[in-house]
Amino acid sequence: MSLLIALIAAAAASTGTVRAAYTRLMRAGCALDDVQVWSPLEARALRNTPYAIAGYRFSDPELLALYASDGVWFQATTTDVTLSAADAACAEKLKERESTLREDFSFAVPSREAEARLAADAGVFVAIHAWSQRTDTHNPFGDITAVRSAEGGWHVSWTEAGCESRPEQAPECGRYTIECPAEGACTVSTAG
Repeated sequence: MSLLIALIAAAAASTGTVRAAYTRLMRAGCALDDVQVWSPLEARALRNTPYAIAGYRFSDPELLALYASDGVWFQATTTDVTLSAADAACAEKLKERESTLREDFSFAVPSREAEARLAADAGVFVAIHAWSQRTDTHNPFGDITAVRSAEGGWHVSWTEAGCESRPEQAPECGRYTIECPAEGACTVSTAG
């Protein structure tokens, strides 16, 4: 039985969470609200996934790190990629969603450097995408804070949207915290 478990784990590692999320999105006809894409980090990762699947050699170091840490499926081999019509249309929808999310709500991290650190970690994508799945009717992200540590890492936390206006329900409200050291994997904790 342990061989079967090892084979299943290896198959999951080879697919990766980011790639699996993109596959689910495409199976849903790129219906962004059905798959709950509620943060610009998710939208950016997902819109670049078809390029990564095709082996695109990104010049952006955080995209290289994200897909490299998502599983063994990513092999950067080319800078010449032509997407299928469905992938190109979905990438355009995701680009529009990313732009709207950056303008419309407070997921904005205080600096490009903090966002780059978060975007490079597949574990952060997993956490943010899991948080997005908590609801299919509204954006789940509330107040977000990001603080740089003295060692050069980042501490990012947010509460469930609406908790600020419902202090009497604070114990039931969810809260996510992401700790990213200057180097190495980020860790995620949840409460509520």
